[in-house]
Amino acid sequence: MFGEYKVIKKCKTTNARVSELELKSNTLHLPIFMPVATYGAMRGVKVSSMPEEIILSNTYHLRKLGKNIKEFMKWSKSMLTDSGGFQIQSLPNVDVTDDGVIFDNKLFRPEDSMDIQMCLGADIMMQLDDVVNPKEERAKHVKAVKRSIEWLDRAIMHIDKKRDEQGDQTSGNSKKIKKDLRILPIRNQVLFPIIQGGLEEDLRKRSIEGILERRPIGVAIGGLSGGEDKGEFCRIVLYCCNNLPEGMPRYLMGVGYPEDIVVCCALGVDMSDCVYPTRTARFGRAFRDEGDILIDGRVLGDLTPIDKDCQCSTCKTYNKSYLLTIKGTQNFCMLVSIHNMHYMRNLTQRIRKSILSDNFPKFVKEYMENRFKDDIPLWIKETLSKFGINFIQ
Repeated sequence: MFGEYKVIKKCKTTNARVSELELKSNTLHLPIFMPVATYGAMRGVKVSSMPEEIILSNTYHLRKLGKNIKEFMKWSKSMLTDSGGFQIQSLPNVDVTDDGVIFDNKLFRPEDSMDIQMCLGADIMMQLDDVVNPKEERAKHVKAVKRSIEWLDRAIMHIDKKRDEQGDQTSGNSKKIKKDLRILPIRNQVLFPIIQGGLEEDLRKRSIEGILERRPIGVAIGGLSGGEDKGEFCRIVLYCCNNLPEGMPRYLMGVGYPEDIVVCCALGVDMSDCVYPTRTARFGRAFRDEGDILIDGRVLGDLTPIDKDCQCSTCKTYNKSYLLTIKGTQNFCMLVSIHNMHYMRNLTQRIRKSILSDNFPKFVKEYMENRFKDDIPLWIKETLSKFGINFIQ
């Protein structure tokens, strides 16, 4: 059934879980990592041939496309579009008001974000939220929590209005459901609200309570990955996961380091996204369990693949010395990106498998010891120790 979310198996030690979310295009098997196709494309990678179940595109960069992006790019599986707010608020000379975000002398409203995302045909749409750096003063986060809830309500009412205009009779009386996201979907598109509140647990709680009153199908944790201490980052992610119902997927925005994915799954995160795997590939960084490598002068003459155990097309075909030879070309970016995306996909598959076999804590411990040897970051040790996963000092 569209929009149905079910937990398949929970880890007995951590908050990690295997679950499924049914969307209009396909069923997502969670935990999952979503590669980012910012403009509906990835540099050097043929998106239509990717085996991923879902990818992410950027509303701000696609705002003038004016058509269904999935049909345009020949993508038949699921698509999540962000609201455009993060990119817009990262621009210079931007003014955030209660009405919306002003940039280039134009007002971008919650309603505008919904119009664009509905037109793009996303399976999961994100509300426009007031994005504040987690290290900002408390007063700004108080305002961001309030404003984001108000913008969520405006997005909900706008979608409901669009349904009425199209003669969709499934909604019943719109006055009764204007704040009910489970009855709201139009064109089988789901809207995820975004939790704000910085590093303040009471503000996160206020944001969560306001969102849950709207009965969402899924929820995103936003306002992090802004340069805050990693221990503080984990504290807030854990707080949000512990205060969200089990019966909905939890999407952590902007997280893409392999070790972060493993830790955040332990904290209770189901979905994540980041440009990091493909962006870092451009500069020659390739992911491996035993530690990432750089394709640079040190691999000259090395005729082994990036990872001898990897089954991606890059590792099955090319060696590190060849990759160094073509570094700086579009083919180089493509080949390392293919490897990194395969690695992330395989990593979440291994996480799911370990949860299903009741071996997740063992998997986490072995993964971190293999990746960092005797230099496991303190924030990882402290976070995982809360679940009884300890490392020899």
